[in-house]
Amino acid sequence: MNTINLGFTSFTVWPVVLLIGIIIGAIVTLIMANKHKNGGVSALFLFLLSGLVAGRLVFVVQHIDNFDGIWQMLNFTDGGISYTASLIASLVVFAIFQTKSKQRKSLNYGVLTMLGVYGTFTFLIAVASSHAVLPNDDFIDANGKAVKIIDVSQQRPVVVNLWATPCEPCKRELPLLEKAAAKHQNIAFIYLNQAESQERVSRFLQNTNIKHQTVLIDSRGITAENKGIFTFPVTLFFDTQGQLIYSHNGELDTDSLNRGIDALL
Repeated sequence: MNTINLGFTSFTVWPVVLLIGIIIGAIVTLIMANKHKNGGVSALFLFLLSGLVAGRLVFVVQHIDNFDGIWQMLNFTDGGISYTASLIASLVVFAIFQTKSKQRKSLNYGVLTMLGVYGTFTFLIAVASSHAVLPNDDFIDANGKAVKIIDVSQQRPVVVNLWATPCEPCKRELPLLEKAAAKHQNIAFIYLNQAESQERVSRFLQNTNIKHQTVLIDSRGITAENKGIFTFPVTLFFDTQGQLIYSHNGELDTDSLNRGIDALL
């Protein structure tokens, strides 16, 4: 359970859970600040901002070669952040405000509430995600032969890309996936088409450079249905034990694909 679906839009679950925790924590801080008439809200804002800025800055430094310019470095929507750096910076600010008695109580209530909400959601999601395993269904290849993903993976980590022929982002990211597949031959890359016929997929493949042995067809779309996915592309990263350890919703770029691959290696 790594996605939240709202109509035809999918969201990565962890930023949403964190945002919920921050909102509830801010509300609690505001209530306590009004009650005690102190600056707890500004303290919480500084606590969160320091973590965000420090985490992004360290991430950019670590992956500086993957950024084309300053605006891409400032683009937080790619999800790139160093959680270790964020935690350290936030703890430093938290410790500083422990010396300020007027703001300490409201800040503590807010932070504890935020951590409690995030921890509760994380536990529930972890329980649900324990069932997130590599699909073991019979799919068909471009020639109509029944194939299981495990037969193709041969005990390697697996990247499963869920796609459909009308999906323009799916088409745009295919060259990136093909390049990664050629570079990382210790990882199996599977292009798992969703809810289309063998004939339609075969016609599409005639005009592409995709290796046909990496394409499987889930003609009933059961993989996307079972995982609650309604928009494509979605890329799933499974370890050698068949456990889902990372997922990416939407079109891949070099950075997001490298993060998934790094999680497998």
